[in-house]
Amino acid sequence: MINVFHTVAEEIEKGEISASRIVNPTIHRRIMLVPTHQRPLSRAAREVASRIECILKQLHQ
Repeated sequence: MINVFHTVAEEIEKGEISASRIVNPTIHRRIMLVPTHQRPLSRAAREVASRIECILKQLHQ
């Protein structure tokens, strides 16, 4: 099974499962959060954007 780290981090930390990073072949995907021009992002949407940014920074470490 292939999952992103944050979805299984708790189980890995508890020792319930183990994980390995896939390095060859690399997996690429595009993630977009597109706001509307008709109204500003809600507080919830801004929080989602912030969390996505944090996750992406962790993935690229």
